[in-house]
Amino acid sequence: MSIIKMPFIHRIRKSMAENTYYRSRGQNVLKTKIDKNASNTLPQQMQRLKMKELTSLCKAFNSTIEVGFPGRPVTNTPWNAFCSANQNAVNVNEKLVVTVDYEKLVVAKGSREVVEDMTVMMNEADHELTFTHDVGDFGYGADPTDVVYVVVLEKERMRSKLFRLNTRNDDSSTTVTLPTTWNMKQLAGYVFVLAENGTSASDSVYLPIPVS
Repeated sequence: MSIIKMPFIHRIRKSMAENTYYRSRGQNVLKTKIDKNASNTLPQQMQRLKMKELTSLCKAFNSTIEVGFPGRPVTNTPWNAFCSANQNAVNVNEKLVVTVDYEKLVVAKGSREVVEDMTVMMNEADHELTFTHDVGDFGYGADPTDVVYVVVLEKERMRSKLFRLNTRNDDSSTTVTLPTTWNMKQLAGYVFVLAENGTSASDSVYLPIPVS
């Protein structure tokens, strides 16, 4: 696929020979048909496995990444932004074994400041988590009305839930309930902040969830 800039190309639609022209997100795009791709080198296999894993993670975090990357370029989808931000979180070795470093995963990205000293307590019997954060200081990138979010991932089922907690200036505790089918020993948490109007976010921060 190529992005092309020619003054007349916006008038062309559908296919010409092996080329297909169309408009996408305000840009002219050219796609060329390939009869067969027999490339199967080790680096290519490794890259395909990495992208397959990133796609699985996109599905797992779908509801979160829809809101976590508001500052992405207009030509990028939320999934594009997520995959770009997480190239270093997914590794494939030469034996084609795929590993995910959950502490490096990025589920939100932006210039706002994340909240300070978020703590989490677990009630394993009731499948509950209780979150508390300090108010901290206000200033550039840290407005009192910023909204605090936490996403919890269950790593066995690769399912996640996004929770809107409270605002930056509210240090009261928030308790959430997870599905009863989730393994409470297989959780990973991530906290980030979103501006009140939803137009900017903070980088997400990995949040360890201790087992009770």
